[in-house]
Amino acid sequence: MEHEQLLRCICDAFNARDIDGVVRRMTTTDVDWPNAWEGDRVRGHDGVRDYRTRQWPAIDPHLERVAYAT
Repeated sequence: MEHEQLLRCICDAFNARDIDGVVRRMTTTDVDWPNAWEGDRVRGHDGVRDYRTRQWPAIDPHLERVAYAT
C-alpha cells in the first residue's frame, strides 16, 4: 500500500472512530504517540487505543487532509 493511501485509510478510520482500524494499520508495535490532550506520551497499540478511546467522548477531533509530502 502506498504511503498516501495508507494515511488516507488511517484518517478515514480515525474520523469514523474506528480505533481498531487505526491501530491495525500501524506497521510497528513500538508506537510512540504524543498525548497532546493530557501531556506526556503513549506507547504501543494498547496505549494509543486507550488514549483515543478516552479522548473521543470528551472532545470530537476530526482530521482533514490538506496535502501529503515526503
